[in-house]
Amino acid sequence: MGYIMDLRQLVGSQSIVMGGANVILLDENERLLLKLRHDNNCWRLPGGTLELLEV
Repeated sequence: MGYIMDLRQLVGSQSIVMGGANVILLDENERLLLKLRHDNNCWRLPGGTLELLEV
Protein backbone atom coordinates (compact mmCIF):
# COMPACT_ATOMS: atom_id res chain seq x y z
CA MET A 1 0.00 0.00 0.00
CA GLY A 2 1.24 3.53 -0.69
CA TYR A 3 2.21 6.26 1.74
CA ILE A 4 -0.99 8.27 1.24
CA MET A 5 -3.21 5.21 1.77
CA ASP A 6 -1.24 4.32 4.92
CA LEU A 7 -1.62 7.90 6.16
CA ARG A 8 -5.35 7.84 5.35
CA GLN A 9 -5.77 4.74 7.54
CA LEU A 10 -4.19 6.65 10.43
CA VAL A 11 -6.12 9.93 10.12
CA GLY A 12 -9.40 8.64 8.70
CA SER A 13 -11.43 11.33 6.90
CA GLN A 14 -9.41 14.19 8.42
CA SER A 15 -7.94 16.64 5.88
CA ILE A 16 -4.49 15.90 4.49
CA VAL A 17 -2.38 18.61 2.85
CA MET A 18 -0.18 17.21 0.11
CA GLY A 19 1.60 18.65 -2.90
CA GLY A 20 1.41 17.50 -6.46
CA ALA A 21 2.13 18.71 -9.97
CA ASN A 22 0.67 18.36 -13.45
CA VAL A 23 2.07 19.50 -16.78
CA ILE A 24 0.48 20.75 -19.97
CA LEU A 25 2.44 19.63 -23.03
CA LEU A 26 1.58 20.79 -26.53
CA ASP A 27 3.38 19.73 -29.70
CA GLU A 28 3.99 21.88 -32.79
CA ASN A 29 0.45 21.06 -33.98
CA GLU A 30 -1.02 22.17 -30.62
CA ARG A 31 -2.01 18.62 -29.70
CA LEU A 32 -2.30 18.06 -25.96
CA LEU A 33 -0.60 15.12 -24.24
CA LEU A 34 -3.02 13.19 -22.00
CA LYS A 35 -2.64 9.98 -19.99
CA LEU A 36 -5.34 7.31 -19.66
CA ARG A 37 -5.94 6.24 -16.07
CA HIS A 38 -6.48 2.52 -15.75
CA ASP A 39 -8.30 2.71 -12.40
CA ASN A 40 -11.24 4.78 -13.71
CA ASN A 41 -10.66 4.75 -17.50
CA CYS A 42 -10.54 8.58 -17.65
CA TRP A 43 -8.05 10.81 -19.46
CA ARG A 44 -5.94 13.24 -17.42
CA LEU A 45 -2.89 15.47 -17.59
CA PRO A 46 0.42 13.76 -16.79
CA GLY A 47 1.60 14.37 -13.23
CA GLY A 48 0.91 13.27 -9.71
CA THR A 49 2.43 13.18 -6.25
CA LEU A 50 5.54 11.59 -4.78
CA GLU A 51 5.52 8.77 -2.31
CA LEU A 52 7.54 9.18 0.88
CA LEU A 53 11.29 8.73 0.12
CA GLU A 54 10.63 8.53 -3.65
CA VAL A 55 13.12 10.44 -5.79
